[in-house]
Amino acid sequence: AAAAVASALGVAGLAAGAMALGARRRATPQLSVRALLVSDELTDVTTDNLLALHGGRSVSAAGRQHLREHVSRSLLSIDGELERQQPEAHQRLGRLEVSEEHRSSVMRILRKLGDSRMVALEQAVSRAVEEDTRLGGDSGSLQRRLSEALAPGLR
Repeated sequence: AAAAVASALGVAGLAAGAMALGARRRATPQLSVRALLVSDELTDVTTDNLLALHGGRSVSAAGRQHLREHVSRSLLSIDGELERQQPEAHQRLGRLEVSEEHRSSVMRILRKLGDSRMVALEQAVSRAVEEDTRLGGDSGSLQRRLSEALAPGLR
């Protein structure tokens, strides 16, 4: 679910960028932000990122398909919740077009979240935060734990 939310946030960032650019380029058919949110492409990238977050373990084709279906349902659920809670925003996202250049850029960024170095960083930060929480630390102890966890990767 966290990866689906991260992907949805990536699409939200895309929406903000598209709104900032306005309707300057219309030479090629475009995809709406909402259509991208529920697209097969975003579903596949999110599925791959989830697999990477869980150690990049090899998984059977059936297991990957099962996970992909779960991701698809999660993204559709996010879309449905947005429609229910923010119907005007949902409609705007359905009208807001994304250029091929922006779509490619967002997908490239989201794919990087599945990179082994990003996964290792996320896991190191998560472990440091969990340990600090478990031990009842403060901001200073968290900062120290994060520094210790991240120092080996900076060498």
